[in-house]
Amino acid sequence: MPEGFAFGSTWEIRNEEGNGVLCQTAVGVLTSASTYYAQYADFRASLRVRFDCFSGIDNMVTLALRASASKSYIVYFSRARNQIAIRKDVGGEQYLATAGFSCETGIWYAVSVSCASRGKGVAITLWVNGEKVLSAVDETSVISMGAFRFSCYNTRASFDDVFVSEITGQGEEYRVSLIGSDGKAVENARAQVFADGVPVGEYSSVCLLYTSDAAD
Repeated sequence: MPEGFAFGSTWEIRNEEGNGVLCQTAVGVLTSASTYYAQYADFRASLRVRFDCFSGIDNMVTLALRASASKSYIVYFSRARNQIAIRKDVGGEQYLATAGFSCETGIWYAVSVSCASRGKGVAITLWVNGEKVLSAVDETSVISMGAFRFSCYNTRASFDDVFVSEITGQGEEYRVSLIGSDGKAVENARAQVFADGVPVGEYSSVCLLYTSDAAD
């Protein structure tokens, strides 16, 4: 597994037509994969998610931002609630935004979420399949920094091409760790990211948590 990438025993890499996919094999428990020691303030995460199975009276796939053991921002997809939401968990749950959403099983969704400082607050934005679907701003007792984590609760789901990149200004340089389709880690591959030929953001370190493609 890539350095700094931690997850529990119920995760496995499955070969699906030559493509390695990170799968949660259990349902009925809360399980997580995390950047672990890597801490982020302003960052963008993108990944592909497939909901394979839901159970129980409540269920969800969650993305935790600026996460620690006691607090985090949570973005979730819930089949039981037919809902997506952004909330803050600090000694309780504070909902910042919600919207209706149908979580269909067996379909790959392209998901992207950004967490960026805005004045004394933090802005969180969620995109699904390239469409902005939810956003919120928190300006009270803002969580300053933490790990990125994705979790399954009463849900079995699959993940692929998980990228986390810091947002710092005018350019991004990826310091990449990845898992190839053979399941072996390839460390410290490097790439510079451009949008339409223009560098995006300042140079900074980035962790590519999981991808089915090996580095060039």
